[in-house]
Amino acid sequence: VWIMVVKGLVIVFSVFLYLCAPRDQRETDLTWREQLRLSVYLVPPTLLYVTSDLLNFFMFEYISASTFSVVKQSRLIIVGLLFRFALHRFLSQIQWVAIVQLLL
Repeated sequence: VWIMVVKGLVIVFSVFLYLCAPRDQRETDLTWREQLRLSVYLVPPTLLYVTSDLLNFFMFEYISASTFSVVKQSRLIIVGLLFRFALHRFLSQIQWVAIVQLLL
């Protein structure tokens, strides 16, 4: 329940910051409908982020914090490997050293 409260506070705080921004920074040439249509593209990444965030909280019930930290840091290696093999791009030696150091 408190997870949803935190997410609700994030939404309230975001709307508050938007309304506090100077009007010239908020205005665009797009109509309200066009802005809504463009914002629909943000829904899938947002849902993935919220799902991932909620799963992180539930994982703490089953694994220790140190194990969770190791698993979370191992994502860097996976991203580096995907960057190399899926995108066919190379990481420099310094970048690989930095990734390994983050894992240690």
